[in-house]
Amino acid sequence: PRALASPLATVGLVALAHLTTVALVPHRAIWINDIGSKVLQVRAILASGYTDYALRWPGRDLDPTFTFNPLPGQFAHVVAGKLYSQYSPVFAALTAPLFQAFGYPGLLVLPFLATLLALVGVERLADDVGLGSFGRHVAVALAGLATPLWFYAVVFWESALVACACVWAAH
Repeated sequence: PRALASPLATVGLVALAHLTTVALVPHRAIWINDIGSKVLQVRAILASGYTDYALRWPGRDLDPTFTFNPLPGQFAHVVAGKLYSQYSPVFAALTAPLFQAFGYPGLLVLPFLATLLALVGVERLADDVGLGSFGRHVAVALAGLATPLWFYAVVFWESALVACACVWAAH
């Protein structure tokens, strides 16, 4: 069909698969401490009015030394009496307005959009190396559905943004 003549249509089909995945996964499911730590950063940034990214520790009155903080070990550090995640706050700060506007689904907006841009970049790279229309369709489908990019498109992680930047840097 003519609608699929452009390999960019395959980006749309891959996006549909990703959106279906998002629809089937519980939005409030924080299943790994990396994501949980970043969500805590987002909440801290919003609670401070974008002035501080130190993690809130409701048990601080009972645990002033942060011995039993929610992110012990390598995942958080106490600096000047405040608890900080090991992760850079940049991704959390960029996501905070989206979380404020859309709640938990807002956490997935940047990874999803970055994945779409990465797939457009894959199509451009495939064109750069001389692949025809069919080859570009295949390149986009493989990148979007047969690599970890699918996973990173639907979780609150900055890996899709990194992949997007790498793809476009190679173009």
